[in-house]
Amino acid sequence: MNDLRILVVEDDEPQLDTWKIQISRFNARNEVNFRIDTATTLDEAEELIFSRKYDAAIIDIRLKRKGGPKDATHDGNEVRKRLLSSELSVVAHVTGEPNASDIDDDSSKVVKVFTKGGDEDHDEPIQYEILDWIKQQIPMILAIRQSKKLIKKQLAEVFCGSIWPRWTHWSEGSAAEFLGLSLARHLSSHLHNELLRDSDGKVHPEEWYFVPPNHSQFQTGDIVTDEDRQYILVSPRCDLERLGDKDTLLFAKMVDVSEQWSQDLGELNAKKESLGKVIDEACSAGDEAKVNKEKKKLDKIESEFRQKYSGHSRNKASLHFLPKIHVSETKGLGPFFVDFSYIIPVYNKSEKFIQLKSSRVASLSPAFVPSLVQRLGSYISRIGSPDYSNIH
Repeated sequence: MNDLRILVVEDDEPQLDTWKIQISRFNARNEVNFRIDTATTLDEAEELIFSRKYDAAIIDIRLKRKGGPKDATHDGNEVRKRLLSSELSVVAHVTGEPNASDIDDDSSKVVKVFTKGGDEDHDEPIQYEILDWIKQQIPMILAIRQSKKLIKKQLAEVFCGSIWPRWTHWSEGSAAEFLGLSLARHLSSHLHNELLRDSDGKVHPEEWYFVPPNHSQFQTGDIVTDEDRQYILVSPRCDLERLGDKDTLLFAKMVDVSEQWSQDLGELNAKKESLGKVIDEACSAGDEAKVNKEKKKLDKIESEFRQKYSGHSRNKASLHFLPKIHVSETKGLGPFFVDFSYIIPVYNKSEKFIQLKSSRVASLSPAFVPSLVQRLGSYISRIGSPDYSNIH
């Protein structure tokens, strides 16, 4: 049974009683266990957020303040901001005025606004609609919970095994704020390496990118759009750190290969399905030799597909493969081959620079930047030599 803790922020006591009844009914109908804490003001909600962890929250936007009129506040917006700044949660806003919410783009995927009084045409009350929406988020909530558990476990092991035994060297002569940042960076590096090792070096395609970019200045690996084409910043990090007004940034063209990818992937899946049937028949017949033979064929076609794409077009020097970028739930770009033979320079602080900076769609994750830069360096530093006039 899925056990979730939910914070309900509502200043109307009868409404809070209704929430308790509806949640009890919802739990019985859906084999879930939604446990709630309640608050009636911003101050009460802050105390609970500070002392407890919540998977979800249901927040009325208009809340009374002690000694003040209800209509004068939109404190529910502030409750949401405090919660999302400290916790990975989903939030259902309840309001009679949808325009009273001030949800920004970064929060729009984990926040949904439900309008009071909008349930006359529904068989179920609005509380059930909200709880059903939270139930739909359970797979994401459980994934977040598992991630937190893994991170906490790994951090504890690193701290006890590496940081604590050498604490004197860490703390000596360091200001508290700088020490905190240093520890966070060091622990993050440990964490990434340990989690990558636990997955046998395999990563999810979504790990390749930060979408949208989470930094304000250009960094190596930033991907921009210009006239419906994508380019990736390949200037070395050291150059970007000391850009002068007359310096240039280098962008390599990204060639969209989505049509060829879809065709090749369709053919691959068809072959895998066909070989899978042959293997199943051979298994049923007890023909182990044929099973092994067909499995080798299967491994070969998968290897050929990988070599064409993640093998950078069978290791062609001028090309570097990057997987599809999911900009949103409905929009995707690529996959791509970065073409090192097509590089455009852009002057720092020029109109083009400003335009491209505002058109960034993603940034390559730090773990994948070194490979991009190394392959660019290898392509540029190729050495030509004279050929033989005769072959003996």
